[in-house]
Amino acid sequence: MLRSPGETDGSSGWRHIGIRNSIVWQPGSRVVQLATGVLNPGHVEYVVAHDLGGLPASPTLLAPNEPGFVDAALGDYRLRLDAAAVDYAPDDPFAMPLTLDGGLRPVDLVVIPDRFGPFDLGAYERQGK
Repeated sequence: MLRSPGETDGSSGWRHIGIRNSIVWQPGSRVVQLATGVLNPGHVEYVVAHDLGGLPASPTLLAPNEPGFVDAALGDYRLRLDAAAVDYAPDDPFAMPLTLDGGLRPVDLVVIPDRFGPFDLGAYERQGK
């Protein structure tokens, strides 16, 4: 969870953070908790989250969709082929070219229609079937 400094010191300094091409999944807690208001629009794009509270409205947000992890209970946070977050986001010039496990990014799967582009959300890119 991201918590605003305004909760303790009256400021709103975290209102300009960015969340992009990400999966935020921790049911039972808020994704963002600000002292007042919501994050500025345009700083949160292509996100699947368990909770939209505190996030600006955006057509690129997937919630509350289960992210489609292979096996989160065993720590496998790669996406299943049927996950809505596969081939969901557009090309991002600031994205790392490799995934957390060293896979290439993006991999545009021809069997999955791109929603906004070929990038998968999260730390891993689906490398094939």
